[in-house]
Amino acid sequence: MYALKGRFEMGEDAISKDAKHSYYYAEDVLKGRFEMGEEVISKDAKYSYSYDRHVTKTLL
Repeated sequence: MYALKGRFEMGEDAISKDAKHSYYYAEDVLKGRFEMGEEVISKDAKYSYSYDRHVTKTLL
């Protein structure tokens, strides 16, 4: 994800299938929520916690 400088709409379907990639795409590229990936993120304890804490900032 470090090589992306902005949203990559053509790849979002593939990104949304993996919790790790969805999380880092939201945090590093979008700098905010990635709704397409939230379902898969919610099924992974590590990335779900990190997403809530660092992306949505609901766990402060």
